[in-house]
Amino acid sequence: MVATSQAFTERHEDVDFIWDRRSLWAFGEGSLADLAEQYDLIVLDHPWVPHGADERLLVPLDKDLPAEWISAQAADSAGPSHASYLYRGRQWAAAIDAACEVAAFRPDLMEELGWALPKTYEEVLELAAVTGAVLAPFNNIDALSHFFTLCANQGEPPIQIGNDQVVSREMGKQVLEQLRRLLKAVGTQCLDLNPIAVLNRMARGAKYVYCPYTFGYSNYSREGYQTSQLAFDNLPGVAGCGSRGAVLGGAGLAVSARSQHKTQALQYLQWVASAQCQRTLYVSSGGQPGSRSAWEDPLANVLTGQFFASTVDTLRQAFVRPIHRNLPPFQTEAGALLREYLIGTASEVDTLTALDHAWRRLRADPRQPPDLLP
Repeated sequence: MVATSQAFTERHEDVDFIWDRRSLWAFGEGSLADLAEQYDLIVLDHPWVPHGADERLLVPLDKDLPAEWISAQAADSAGPSHASYLYRGRQWAAAIDAACEVAAFRPDLMEELGWALPKTYEEVLELAAVTGAVLAPFNNIDALSHFFTLCANQGEPPIQIGNDQVVSREMGKQVLEQLRRLLKAVGTQCLDLNPIAVLNRMARGAKYVYCPYTFGYSNYSREGYQTSQLAFDNLPGVAGCGSRGAVLGGAGLAVSARSQHKTQALQYLQWVASAQCQRTLYVSSGGQPGSRSAWEDPLANVLTGQFFASTVDTLRQAFVRPIHRNLPPFQTEAGALLREYLIGTASEVDTLTALDHAWRRLRADPRQPPDLLP
């Protein structure tokens, strides 16, 4: 964002940018209202779109930008990224970054082991049992992401707006047991790790060779970014289920409705989200574009150790969480409930019952239309 805004300033000398950074936790769970009061441009997680729209915190992009540009963004979307910012028939952010849960590994150490990359959940457990060298992020929100991914991968996308249950009891019990087995395989120290902590441990040491489920970060597969270069692979789904259902992440760029510089902010947004910028300056400056053209670009793949080509099949089949204004608080509550299960203080039945209760309570918001799935 810094590099692209500097380039924009060179073309528009009357515009200057000051970017502030926030933590990964704040990106997923912090207050959007506070950001909208302070900033013109906001990089946000797509579950925040309904809140931002309903509270009139964000500018609807389709109101001020040409319809042809919106259509071009949809056609060039990396997976379902563009559609994840669509709510009540309006586009609330531009998909500048695309990500979903994929696998990460150390190619040098895997070669030394002489072990083929796992292609299924079952092969992940085998690698972990034999080598003791597998990690996975299991802090609250990531455990929930794994739960979503494994449900969707096995054919039952969770938290559908018209359903009172998060997932069926049969699938819920199956996935909870799969999570518990995976945590036992990687170790309880993972309960306090997020994806960046896991990827840092892999890149900075020589102990851990593989992570089955983490949001992809292409900077780790760029030469010279860390002590050791990582590589990424498609999601290892449960046997027979392929790489479908990985929970979609990424980031969108939105304009605050409180902005006193809306015209300039929209000009920058329109340019930085364009295919031309995304596959050139954006990706060469360390970005992970939301543009399909960039994911397919040969130079972008050379720069990132084939990150995009190696994971695009998973992205195309990613699971988009439902567009619901209370999804962020549900995720916070659900992540805490999963932690109680994983540390052994709650049963499968109690956990699934509590998840369903939280979902019913939060989805019954009268301000939320009942049929707004992406």
